[in-house]
Amino acid sequence: MKEKTALVQLINSLTCYHIDAATATEIADICLTAKQDPEAYFRETDEDMLWLLEVDPQGLTAFILTAELYDYFAVSDKMDEFHEQVQEIFEDNDLPDYPYNQQLPDLTAYFNWLNGELAANDIQVAPIYFGDSYGDDIQVIFVPANDITTILDLCASLQIKASRCA
Repeated sequence: MKEKTALVQLINSLTCYHIDAATATEIADICLTAKQDPEAYFRETDEDMLWLLEVDPQGLTAFILTAELYDYFAVSDKMDEFHEQVQEIFEDNDLPDYPYNQQLPDLTAYFNWLNGELAANDIQVAPIYFGDSYGDDIQVIFVPANDITTILDLCASLQIKASRCA
């Protein structure tokens, strides 16, 4: 599969097909152009991020996709604040508040609980870790549950870090 085609397909899947074809193609073009001259990309967008090229040059595409699709992500360094973002993403549903009364010792326990709540509300998405937050943040995007294998395969083919949350 050609890289641009794979990127467009990935962008569509990451946004649950809520983005128009022209915008998906434009974001794919940004990724491909940046790959040709990453320093120019950062000089034009965020020169403070040039350090990324030394620390994680393979992370450029994931960084760009995260920046371009930021509204689709939930990102926080605290689980309860992260959960508030999840509730905002799915505001039309009745997701419960963060379960302070339950023992959720780690992210796996939280995502197991969250997956149960999503299923109980018939929200057919799956959370995946995407890219690298380059810090302590939890960085997740919710993708169509029936596309998760394809999405993870696309990420692997494009050398993007991505994995299931639970």
